Amino acid sequence: MTTSPTTDLELLTGIVTASAGELVASSTVAPDRHPALCYLASLGAGSRRSMGKALATIAEVLTDGGLGVEELPWHRLEVQHVRMLRAALAERFAPSTVNRHLSALRGTLCAALDLELLDADQLARLLRSLPVVKGSRPPPAGR
Repeated sequence: MTTSPTTDLELLTGIVTASAGELVASSTVAPDRHPALCYLASLGAGSRRSMGKALATIAEVLTDGGLGVEELPWHRLEVQHVRMLRAALAERFAPSTVNRHLSALRGTLCAALDLELLDADQLARLLRSLPVVKGSRPPPAGR
């Protein structure tokens, strides 16, 4: 019997999910106190759709599909979560897409600060762990 080799993305997703195990669903939070919803509400309609999809992808990666945007306790993310998330996204997407996702996460974390769910030191530590991903996607073959 042969087994298929495990890809880097599968390993990273397993690590992120295991590490995010303590990210249990938060109790129902009023929309005006929910960092992701407050962040999204601050955006225009087009950006709201794009960043909402990015946050949904982040929630899926962090919890292996166990929690959605509204259930994920964004204010409980730790440095190890965001570092592993960044690596998992970089394995899956082009740099520009990863950076859009990270921008959505930064906006949500800043909203958590505004809502006093994070303190300034926690936010600074998290943001230092989210540098921009450099690089570009190679052009399609034949060009």
